[in-house]
Amino acid sequence: MAKIQGLIFDWDGVIVDSMPIIALGIQEAATSYGADVSLDDVLDGYFQPRHAYYKSLGIDISDQEELNRRHFAAILKHRKPAPIFPEVAGVLKSLAKQNCKLAVASTAETAFIVEQLELSGLTDIFPTALILGGEVAKEDKLQSLVHGFGLEKSAVMYVGDLPSDINAARLVGVLAAGIERREQGRKRLAELKPDYLFSSLEDLLKII
Repeated sequence: MAKIQGLIFDWDGVIVDSMPIIALGIQEAATSYGADVSLDDVLDGYFQPRHAYYKSLGIDISDQEELNRRHFAAILKHRKPAPIFPEVAGVLKSLAKQNCKLAVASTAETAFIVEQLELSGLTDIFPTALILGGEVAKEDKLQSLVHGFGLEKSAVMYVGDLPSDINAARLVGVLAAGIERREQGRKRLAELKPDYLFSSLEDLLKII
């Protein structure tokens, strides 16, 4: 296997401990449709695309514009800068010292990610041009970032916390790594047989 020279990270649930906040919004959006789902069930079972997840709860998703409106409004209501996970700063700084190319591919808005990086004192870790947020498909973001790295796909890894992250990595042809700090969530990711499965970003330092 080629030496890993480039790492692309999802944001929510990977770099920042924001999934409990997002789960509140998802729960609220589901409740607005009359669907009852616990926070633990959201944390352990949420997947993308979001329309498929809401459909799995028995919600009529024929009006996707309305679904998106409720989803984003509920998340925005609870959204706030979340703390980075305890090990993240040290791991990212260590990777940067090893001259690894680092990037972010997330559905979170780019401006919000940049704001959180500033609050965490990590603005020097990710070049702004290599922070891709928003609604563009993950696989398209990964393709763009791999091109920006100027590396072979076999030397690039995408680290995400959802099944859709692993699928996106495979579609593009980069290494797929799942990370989940909750045991139940790791079991779900393990079923997809990612190239790597982490319980902490510190696990990265064992293979880089």
